[in-house]
Amino acid sequence: VLPSHYVQRWGFVPHRPLTGLVGGGTNNDGVFANVTAKPSTGVVIQDGDERYLVPEETQSEAPPSYASAQADAVPPYWETTVLAPFSPSTPGDVVVDSLPTGSLFSFLWNALISVSFQFIGFLLTYLLHTTHAARFGSRAGLGVTLIQYGFGLRARLDDSNMIMADGVVANGQGTNDPWRWTSATTAAPTFSSKAEADEYYANYLNSTSAGGVQMDANAMVSDATTEWLAFFLMTVGWFVLLTSALGYWRVKRWE
Repeated sequence: VLPSHYVQRWGFVPHRPLTGLVGGGTNNDGVFANVTAKPSTGVVIQDGDERYLVPEETQSEAPPSYASAQADAVPPYWETTVLAPFSPSTPGDVVVDSLPTGSLFSFLWNALISVSFQFIGFLLTYLLHTTHAARFGSRAGLGVTLIQYGFGLRARLDDSNMIMADGVVANGQGTNDPWRWTSATTAAPTFSSKAEADEYYANYLNSTSAGGVQMDANAMVSDATTEWLAFFLMTVGWFVLLTSALGYWRVKRWE
């Protein structure tokens, strides 16, 4: 109930009997107690205006002066790579999007290889390109190849309309000549009179009219498909060719 100050002053607090030395372990730190080489306390020695700490834990020598350090030999550097100065004014050496732009010769050369070997040439030049010129040249060659395929299909379609069934051109009339002889195995018949000829052709037209209509329908569908395919190939080819040329021109503008 009483304040602790008065309780301790008047002796009302029971005292614990002393059983040992209090503070006996203060000299045993638990780290250096069992170590043979123990650090000793340094002693300061005054030598004129200089003061030394004995034993020294650090080197007492002062750092060398700037003149002496400058006179030391430079350590060798084991690097054999020589970095030449970069000249951004060199044509084709400007790096754009992690690739050099390349020269016009590289563009034309890769386009020539792509056109000469067609799809195989395109794959080789496109996968092995190291410049923008090589990449766009490869694509330009692919565009020219597609245009060639389109013109080839168109020319084949035009030639098929001018060739007879036996492979002979009929005086420039082609398959549009209604009076041509279409058999490739038998010769054209001869008649001694007009009545015999009329009777023969009447029977011949009646026997071949159904098959002829079916063949004409199939030929029209095939010709239309070929014509559209040729138009599609030429359209895609021109698009690839023009976009490649414009892409290379845009890259060269950065030089």
